[in-house]
Amino acid sequence: MEQEILDECIEKIQREIDLKKDRVIVLSSPNWHVGVIGIVASRIVERFNRPTILFYEEGETLRGSGRSIRGFNLYDNLVECKDLLVKYGGHELAAGLTIEKSKLDDFRKRLNELAKKIDCEYFAERIDIDLELDSDDLNIETCELLNMLEPFGMGNNQPIFCLMNARVISKRRIGNQGQYIKMLIEKDSKTLDCVDFINNVEFMDRDWEYIDVAFNLNINEWNNTRNVQLNIKDIKPSMDYSGSKLKENYFRNIKEVLNFSDFPFIETKNINYLNYDLNFLKEFVYFKRGIILLNDYNSIEEVDKFRQVMDFNLYKNFGLESQFILLPKIKEIDFKNNEVLIYDYLINVDDYLYLDSLDVTVYHFLNEEFISRLKNLKNMITFDDKKAIKFLEDLMYNEVVGSLDDIACKFDINIFLLYRMIVYLKKIGAIRIFTKDDKIKILPNSTEILTIADDLEDNFNKIINLLENKIREV
Repeated sequence: MEQEILDECIEKIQREIDLKKDRVIVLSSPNWHVGVIGIVASRIVERFNRPTILFYEEGETLRGSGRSIRGFNLYDNLVECKDLLVKYGGHELAAGLTIEKSKLDDFRKRLNELAKKIDCEYFAERIDIDLELDSDDLNIETCELLNMLEPFGMGNNQPIFCLMNARVISKRRIGNQGQYIKMLIEKDSKTLDCVDFINNVEFMDRDWEYIDVAFNLNINEWNNTRNVQLNIKDIKPSMDYSGSKLKENYFRNIKEVLNFSDFPFIETKNINYLNYDLNFLKEFVYFKRGIILLNDYNSIEEVDKFRQVMDFNLYKNFGLESQFILLPKIKEIDFKNNEVLIYDYLINVDDYLYLDSLDVTVYHFLNEEFISRLKNLKNMITFDDKKAIKFLEDLMYNEVVGSLDDIACKFDINIFLLYRMIVYLKKIGAIRIFTKDDKIKILPNSTEILTIADDLEDNFNKIINLLENKIREV
């Protein structure tokens, strides 16, 4: 019965509740058993990290049970709604109450308004990992040791572990409606049984060969056989997108994103420009409203504090859930059912025009610091006559042999600027290039260069002009 009510609640949440806006879940049904709804409310809180109140309908009277989260005192907030309630009682994290059916909508609205008074960080869906385990730890002996910590519950939560970079061997749907997942994974040649009752059904449609999993560790007993079973709490693709690694490879990665267009100017009609607002950002992150786009080298560190509650990806999204995307390939991103926040700026004129044409809600932060960073990026990856001539003059007096990284370090420029300059100078016949294995040798032909018109500089200037105009309007 408990599982049936939980399944029905999840269906109602998906159908009736907007978790990107609603901070409190309030549901009712004549089909639920009043003695079970408190347990189910606890499981919903565990799943969605929202204060939850479930009501059993008895004609025009509703009897309910509620569970809450840290930061939202359920009893104190019921006191604020006492004019709508027949009776109530409880404490900070749990309560019982009775209400007339006609007042349910007003009650739901008022609770959600009261919940807006507390920091949105409290509502972030997060999983607190107790320990990362190695494959050697995943055995019956470990499970039996954990069983000695029972009973689990309030104040004694069941430990949650994680396993990184496990290979998916097989996966299939189970349950009456195929709402759960059974899978086999492998780590260090050890095969492990996993079951997912958290409805990570999107995983079935994802071609992820290696995954990171968060789980409870249990023993599955069947036909007199005892096996280790991982009860999955969350699944993510295995990716090393640490802040330091993203910054280290920034100028190598940016080459894959920049493109050139001959649009004479940028005009956007559907992008909502607003001054940088930390509270807006936190709500966007913690309520998983959508996708946040980053292009600036420095923005990585600024948003790194949100890494625990929101994934970071490079170029495009993996899955449809909310995430940060660094150096986005705009036309390869699936924005379905998501709002979009441009944290700093886009680096292609065409990206602005394309995003402006989509049927999605787009926000764009503005401030002088972001524009200053964009100007700095322009200076770092575009070149003119002076930079090219200086490079050629240095070649006249210094033998240049090595990898692109070695040469970039020698001339104290980033690898992307070096790459662009070499391609351009070779095209106009100013240099000769010889390659062997992973090294190149560059020899000068001439230091005479015609006037350079860098298309990339024009691209950046158009974006800078757009943002400077918008910041004056906001």
